[in-house]
Amino acid sequence: MSRIAIFATVVLWVTGALAKPGHETRESGFLHQGPIFIKNIRIIDGRGNAPLEGYDIAIVDGKIEQIGRHGSVQARLDAYVISGEGRTVLPGLIDGHSHLTVNPSGATYKPLEIGRVLKANLYAGVTTICDLGSELVIATDLRDAINDGHLLGPTIHTVGDIFEEPSERDDFLNAPALSRMADYINLLDLHQERGVDRIKAYVMIPLIRMQQLATEAHKRDMRLVVDVGAWIGTTAYVRAGIDGWAHVAFTHPLSDEEVEEAKKQGIWAIGTNAIVRQLFRRTNRILTEGVTVLDSPLVANLYGEDELTAMRAPEYTTAIIDGFVEAGHHGYGKAFFENSEETWPENGIANTKRLIEAGTLVGLGTDPLFPGMFHGEAMHYEMEVWTRGQVPNLAVIQSATYNNAVILQIENQVGSIQKNLTADLLIVEGNPADQITDTRNIVAVIKGGKVIDRTALEYR
Repeated sequence: MSRIAIFATVVLWVTGALAKPGHETRESGFLHQGPIFIKNIRIIDGRGNAPLEGYDIAIVDGKIEQIGRHGSVQARLDAYVISGEGRTVLPGLIDGHSHLTVNPSGATYKPLEIGRVLKANLYAGVTTICDLGSELVIATDLRDAINDGHLLGPTIHTVGDIFEEPSERDDFLNAPALSRMADYINLLDLHQERGVDRIKAYVMIPLIRMQQLATEAHKRDMRLVVDVGAWIGTTAYVRAGIDGWAHVAFTHPLSDEEVEEAKKQGIWAIGTNAIVRQLFRRTNRILTEGVTVLDSPLVANLYGEDELTAMRAPEYTTAIIDGFVEAGHHGYGKAFFENSEETWPENGIANTKRLIEAGTLVGLGTDPLFPGMFHGEAMHYEMEVWTRGQVPNLAVIQSATYNNAVILQIENQVGSIQKNLTADLLIVEGNPADQITDTRNIVAVIKGGKVIDRTALEYR
């Protein structure tokens, strides 16, 4: 058995969440796997529309069968009933920029850590993730294990290995070094064989090579998302044939020309404003920001007390931060971090708001490669950062659900609350349309029409 196969097998074992098709017990990771009836609830549909008050939803065979005003929808006798009074249902969250197999120290996650990544996302109501850079075989094996029902976790879409030039390498993502176009094509074909429908290119790939890569990817019906550091948002790359940005530009305010060109070319972007805030201000949510993130139930319930104590130690975060900057995180280079400006986080959120207002497709992601950015919980923090930047709550939720589904080309399956779509849903106390932090008040997570047993995902 290969190293990768052994790795994937161990992940299946350590998660403790091996699904058992047709076996309805708490051991499967689900509280209920049959019909569901949600009664008298507020609906935020994910498409930016005003909330609907007092509605019923019937879920059958994993899909939304009926939606109607309270009392107009017939519940099945065997349905699992969820009361919606004082509560809101919204689409399951979609993380548009995640990393499955890399931890904040730059090493490949151990199987136990990957198991926790999967659990943490579901626990926080993240039902789909777009992995924008992990080891190809591990990421696609995890994707397939979840799709086949052998492993409990969010639906995974992955770009696999990152495409990058030899000069960029610091082994941060264990990506293969490419030097000739033939190398790029071979790697493209390998990704296509593994069922990958989009790839990611990195900072120092020359513009002409980026154009060639876009052409070859499109020949294979694959999309190209790029991260080019200070050049994110620039018209030269937009015109190179790329499909989207892995981040919203943050090193400079976008010009009118850049905004118009992105809209004209149909370029989408993933806003990752929380990580920009953490990284380029060299701050950390574990050590700053008042109440530590480690006290959040979305984090604390997934770690042992010894682990939480270790993470509270100043040396835990400072060592990782210093190492991250010293390594230069790929082709960004050490100087990029050392010369970063205080305005960069403000640029990022202002550009996000501007792109949304211009009608550009903007998704929301976490890029959880930094201390304090915990899988699952980071989605809620990212949404909060956006609202602090004056992005309207419903627009934030739309970016975290429907927009990401459109970017992933799965909007006919998930990402909004509509009849006949797959029932990936998040139910919370309160009303996130008024108070975005209410997304943290999780009552239930429904994945594929099955109610997740969140207690079974907690550390024990």
